[in-house]
Amino acid sequence: MTLQANHELLTLTLPQGWLTQHPLGKEIIAQESQWQSYVHWSLEVH
Repeated sequence: MTLQANHELLTLTLPQGWLTQHPLGKEIIAQESQWQSYVHWSLEVH
């Protein structure tokens, strides 16, 4: 799992299948992505 910041873009890279195996984590990441968009920091999840 890595998190990179480049200007106003955050990129979160997760192991393959992680989101499927962790549905609560997936929901938390989706909420965080929404919050980040309010301050103009896009969050991409790969």
